[in-house]
Amino acid sequence: MNFLRTQLIQRQSDLMKVRLDGQVWESQSILNVQSGHGITFAQTETHNVSTLTVSVGDADGSIGYWGAFYDTTDQTITSTTTAYVVGLNNSGPNNDGVSVVDGNKVTVAHTGVYNIATSVQLTSTSVQIHDAWFWFRKNGVDLPDSCSQVSVPQSHGGNPGALLFYVNIMEKLNAGDYIQLVWNANDTAVSLETIPAAVSPVRPRNPSVILTINQV
Repeated sequence: MNFLRTQLIQRQSDLMKVRLDGQVWESQSILNVQSGHGITFAQTETHNVSTLTVSVGDADGSIGYWGAFYDTTDQTITSTTTAYVVGLNNSGPNNDGVSVVDGNKVTVAHTGVYNIATSVQLTSTSVQIHDAWFWFRKNGVDLPDSCSQVSVPQSHGGNPGALLFYVNIMEKLNAGDYIQLVWNANDTAVSLETIPAAVSPVRPRNPSVILTINQV
């Protein structure tokens, strides 16, 4: 929580100061308080009593900055020796402090430690099992030790082989930094597929990619 990151409490006779991240508050007892993102203070005074009420969470209940993104297209490859950046063409309506730039750069507006999680719907039209790899880039540079390998099932019964891949990482990001998801496969029959909504039973659309990011 932001209000625990930096704090100083000093008592000298009738002098008391509290310093926290954010907005400054003052009281008759010389109480100076700074709130943080998702932390608000309400202060009341009587002639000899200062009351400070601390509320945690924004209107939506969140404390840190966060974002949710997804893609509703099919993403394919034309070469097995090329790395492809994964696209994200949709954003959640209530994202706070995180946005997608240039269709694939998940960009933070505030410095912090972030949990980045993604799930990918892989399909293959091949009659053989094929492999795919996913990793993260930070500001255009591959993050060491961030790669994962998955094996996509072969087609069967006239249907493509399908696999849902999930991974998450923790990363320190400065304001303006961005993260990209990158992939490749050893056969062009492998793709990231958006599966349409259906009936019997009713079920929602299955995006090809979902990516979420939240400050911790």
